[in-house]
Amino acid sequence: AGDARLRLYAGRGFLPTIYDYDWQSPASGADPRLALPASSGEQTLYVLVVAEALPSGPTTFTATAAELVFALDACDRRSGGNAGNTTVRLTGAGFTPDLAVGLRGVGGTIPATGVTVLNSGEAYAVLDLNGVATGVYDVVAQVGGLESVLTAAFTVTAGRGWDFRCRVTAPPLVRPDRPFPVLIEFENTGDSDCPPIMMTVTNDGGFPIWRSRRLQSNLLSVAAVAPVGPTPGYLRPGERGTVAAWSASNNLLCNYTIAWRSTYCQEAIDWDAVETALCPCVNPRWDEIWPAFKAAVGDVDGDYIAAASEAVAEARQYGIVLLDNLEIFQWLLERQEYALDSAAVTGQVRRQGSDDPVGRVEMTLLPRGGGDAVVGQTWHDGRFAFWGLAAGVYDVRIAGVYGGDILSLEVPPGGVLRDAVLLMPAGGAMAGTITDAVTGEPVVEAEIEIRDPYTGVGAQARTDDAGRYHVSGLPPNTVVVRVLPVEHAPLVEEVAGLVAGGTLAWNAVVQPGATVFGEVTAPGGATVAGATILVAPADGSPGRSGRSAEDGTYEIRGLAPGTYRLEVFCKGHGASVVTGVVVPAGG
Repeated sequence: AGDARLRLYAGRGFLPTIYDYDWQSPASGADPRLALPASSGEQTLYVLVVAEALPSGPTTFTATAAELVFALDACDRRSGGNAGNTTVRLTGAGFTPDLAVGLRGVGGTIPATGVTVLNSGEAYAVLDLNGVATGVYDVVAQVGGLESVLTAAFTVTAGRGWDFRCRVTAPPLVRPDRPFPVLIEFENTGDSDCPPIMMTVTNDGGFPIWRSRRLQSNLLSVAAVAPVGPTPGYLRPGERGTVAAWSASNNLLCNYTIAWRSTYCQEAIDWDAVETALCPCVNPRWDEIWPAFKAAVGDVDGDYIAAASEAVAEARQYGIVLLDNLEIFQWLLERQEYALDSAAVTGQVRRQGSDDPVGRVEMTLLPRGGGDAVVGQTWHDGRFAFWGLAAGVYDVRIAGVYGGDILSLEVPPGGVLRDAVLLMPAGGAMAGTITDAVTGEPVVEAEIEIRDPYTGVGAQARTDDAGRYHVSGLPPNTVVVRVLPVEHAPLVEEVAGLVAGGTLAWNAVVQPGATVFGEVTAPGGATVAGATILVAPADGSPGRSGRSAEDGTYEIRGLAPGTYRLEVFCKGHGASVVTGVVVPAGG
């Protein structure tokens, strides 16, 4: 029917749903179109047709597929200044890894200095406009002997260069010892790309400031990260962002300041002092890891900030948001171990069908001829590395992961095996959106844990900026889903209907969470740092925990309304129990 409104969804290697998909048609209608990107090898794509409205009643439809010809459809930037680089996003069809992009006009031909092809329909190109003649240019794309042109689509203007602006805001009045939000806002107001930048917020009152885990430091360094794109460390003209942090008052007047450094900063880093602060280190390969780390990140601030920008981009590929410099530093340091040349047995764990990496899981290697088990952990991309394995066959066990009990690895004579691939069964998948029950807004960075209630096998993930999640490699069985938001009350629900190779849509709403906060003191009144506080519901169900800060204060967020039991214990101080603590909704 001509008044039908249909929409197309597609998934690579899995059945899409309206909540979980790789691509979606931009508009619904009686004749929707969806351009699907090609890959370098064979792939299976599933397409879902959804009827959003059928005013004339039930109807039939026909789905057809045709190969797209090479074409450049759009460039998202209309202009750029001639005092720096400008990165443009290109959309079209038939893009390949050898895509060439440039400008053609009054200043001649200006080739792009870098092109990143995300898929056959999307690419980013870096245009070096330094000193280029002002005027109107065509945007030209070429693949092989084919050329596609956007006529008069880009204007080079007299440039001002990049202009980075940032500010920090906090409430003017706060309660003593009660955490309060701090917002770090930044923007590139110039007309060319801004290089990677690290911002540092501090205060003159000694107030602690943190993002995810409360620390006593009154200094917080975060990366200025673009919201989208393959190189998030580079802010394009007009791009902006906001980072949320927390701080706590000690009842004094306090001023917050913000400063920033870019990749142009040449201040030397005292890595010897950093190593002294980190050591002693229990990792037996520290003497290899630390030199490799320093070689990878450089000796000056600018080089380190560039490496941090690359780490942010790498983490984004795995759905991980890196912002805090401490987290970025840890990422860069841990990654080095998987690249050491001394590793004798290396490889990757992936899922069958989708080739998704099985990252951050513990691997146990059991020699079939008997002997001690060897334990390791995969990196986020599924890579693993082992040292000193004897030749022979090993049974590989990955606890708590579907299919983690059927793998094996054979190490040849000499004990060297490179780039081995361990394929785990696909299992089922769940996807959906977590939203606030009151506002309807997406709940970001909520932990989703899905497990078989009897075997404990399952997986976990976190929601993205849209509140969406996707968890694969699940046992095809009834599972228990636990939603653990940061600020909202947790949710536990039993879900049935998972099948191998399929994706089950499951959405949830969570209630605003309450907070328990206070101070831990010894009998004499002295504050106690490092005490563990367990907040458990009176019915015995799982609760939440935290630790007291250096000043003895603590705060535990994300609690459901109800009656709780507080248990406090610390080495050298004994324990204390408080019962009947009533927590109101959102209080």
